[in-house]
Amino acid sequence: MGNSTTASSTKDSWFALEIDRDFYLNTYGEGKPRLYFNPDSYVVIQSAVYDSNDNVLTVTDAKGDSHILSTEPDHAMFKDSIYKDWVDFDNRTFCKGSDMEDRCDYEPWMFNSLQSLAYELNAYDEFKGTIYFGKPAKI
Repeated sequence: MGNSTTASSTKDSWFALEIDRDFYLNTYGEGKPRLYFNPDSYVVIQSAVYDSNDNVLTVTDAKGDSHILSTEPDHAMFKDSIYKDWVDFDNRTFCKGSDMEDRCDYEPWMFNSLQSLAYELNAYDEFKGTIYFGKPAKI
């Protein structure tokens, strides 16, 4: 990848998650969105620049590498991997009807669109729509 002046090529499949608690490792998230190009590894996003004319988001990760995102997030890859794992975890870990106070903290929330991720990263103020995939919260 290189340093912060070098950008990786655009990837077709990606998704970004808001993680409060990581159910795989039973740890807290980093406080910044995670960017996945496959379900097995991620980078932590530190900053972003959004080009609204071309709908391109360039993010810089914690190592200083840049990643250019010009497609929408891959909802199916998220649902078929990390979200599916979370559902299995939730069903195994918590009894039905449990009112455990922090149960929902473990659910990974995927950013619904490239623009919603740009909004979260303070790179796009004009966003209107649903922030998280499958969630009703709107801006």
